[in-house]
Amino acid sequence: MSISFPKELANRKQWICWRLEPNTKDGRDSKIPYNPLTGRKASSTNPNDWSTLDDAIAAKEQYLYTGLGFVFAKSGGLVGIDIDHCRDKNTGELSDTAKDILERFPSYTEISPSGTGLHIFYKGEMPAKGNKNTKTGVEMYAHSRYFTMTGERLPGTPDYITEDNGALAWIHENYIKSKKRRGKSKKDSKAVKLEPLTDEEILEKARTAENHKEFNLLWEGKWQEAGYPSQSEADLALCCMLAFWSGKNKEQMDRLFRNSGLFREKWDTVHHASGATYGQETLDKAIEVTENVYSRESESVIFEHEAGITAPEAKVCIL
Repeated sequence: MSISFPKELANRKQWICWRLEPNTKDGRDSKIPYNPLTGRKASSTNPNDWSTLDDAIAAKEQYLYTGLGFVFAKSGGLVGIDIDHCRDKNTGELSDTAKDILERFPSYTEISPSGTGLHIFYKGEMPAKGNKNTKTGVEMYAHSRYFTMTGERLPGTPDYITEDNGALAWIHENYIKSKKRRGKSKKDSKAVKLEPLTDEEILEKARTAENHKEFNLLWEGKWQEAGYPSQSEADLALCCMLAFWSGKNKEQMDRLFRNSGLFREKWDTVHHASGATYGQETLDKAIEVTENVYSRESESVIFEHEAGITAPEAKVCIL
């Protein structure tokens, strides 16, 4: 099968390669992104790691990578919709969710490497915060993520990317935004507000979340194994995760971090003329860059931050 992509994707220098590699921690394979030119692990937040489609194809053939990846860039004007488990691999039958979206807003759509998912592309911008709903299986990304690409266009869909004509807002409202949250008034929200997670609950959830591999490595203090160039960057990444799970509760974040393998004497060292310690500055930065937080009322919002320093597996959120 020949590989073919719309010019809106092919002409951009936003391509990487990826390879399936065994994870020594849980025995399952992970999709690891690579820079086509250097052969080093790639980041979805660093454009220096991206290259042209031709470079990516050449690297894939020469170094036997598993596949190609397209990275969504900030201010890139493209939004990707990922729908999991929406296609029968044998019959090609689509789920009601996939049919609903594509019948209303057709655009270039690829079949995922597994054959059971779809990637839809639109020209536009993210309509609001929150980009994933675990119940509907629909995700939406505009930057700091990449899609694994096949070039296998879903039959019946356009061979080009369409302009957003209300599609993104509609998809977000109907398949991303929590229905419970949409239907509650402020008064109702206050009435059902639940208690925040305890320290034990945070650890339990973080250790089984989608980015649990990175969290576990950071929690154990294995920042180099997690792919970080410095411990300070690893410190911030772990704090961002704790900010998400704790609802940006600084006291709880500090308490948890002190029990992690990353904690060191530097944490309590004065690091600023104001008298702020390194730990306080790191916590403040994590709270500042973490956009979304976990809520017991809805698990449709996922961890997303702008720090740009997460480990390869977590920061690319492979799709």
